[in-house]
Amino acid sequence: MTFYTLCYSPDGPVNTSSGERSMVASATTATILHPDHSWSFSHWTTGASVMCVRIDRASLEDELSALLGRPVTDPIDFGGSLDLCNDRGGEFARILQTLRSATGGLSGMAQLHPLIADRTGQLLTSALLLGCEHSYSDLLSARQAMTAVPGAVRLVLDAVEHDPMQVLSAADAARIAHLSIRAVEKAFEKHVGVSPVRFARQVRLARARADLLASSPEYETVLGIAARWGFSHAGRFASLYEDRYGELPSVSLQR
Repeated sequence: MTFYTLCYSPDGPVNTSSGERSMVASATTATILHPDHSWSFSHWTTGASVMCVRIDRASLEDELSALLGRPVTDPIDFGGSLDLCNDRGGEFARILQTLRSATGGLSGMAQLHPLIADRTGQLLTSALLLGCEHSYSDLLSARQAMTAVPGAVRLVLDAVEHDPMQVLSAADAARIAHLSIRAVEKAFEKHVGVSPVRFARQVRLARARADLLASSPEYETVLGIAARWGFSHAGRFASLYEDRYGELPSVSLQR
């Protein structure tokens, strides 16, 4: 699977299992099922129903990357459950309620306005990363340490965020940082975890995905979008894209 599944059971507890973890979804606790693990439901309380929200794995990792200011290189491993009664969890529960109708289905507002559902989904993604314990929680808590990133590295990060096409080579990064190629690559490896070229490529890939999902095959082509973001070799782009997002770019364009 290429998505995490968040389970919420407002009308009575239900046991959920993800891999070797067994958790109870209820009105006060949401559970998170990992895409790499098999999962199941059991011990349904009479009258209980489970609201499941699928969260695209690549989108979640892209959002985490944006929050961290660095690429995500390992899978996100959640603790398994989210307390909906504490401060952060309470905010998350209120977002869930905007998607749920009185009968338990998708709310009329979300059905009539897909853009609202999409924006709410983005909000859910951020709230999940900030409100639930996971393998990157310590890094997020220490986000203020990013202010210690050298100014030269920050110059490149900001340039990539503004326009990732500015950094297509190590020489581009060195020019922006006012450092030698060796110095800027060493600084990036230390403070960001990857080279500046790889960082920019991941951002370009994310921008290409956004364009593919927002475009119609009637007006755009995979090759055109790939070229727009600096990918001149169709086969290489398709391979990078599939490795990152679990599907071919042509599939994303047809959505």
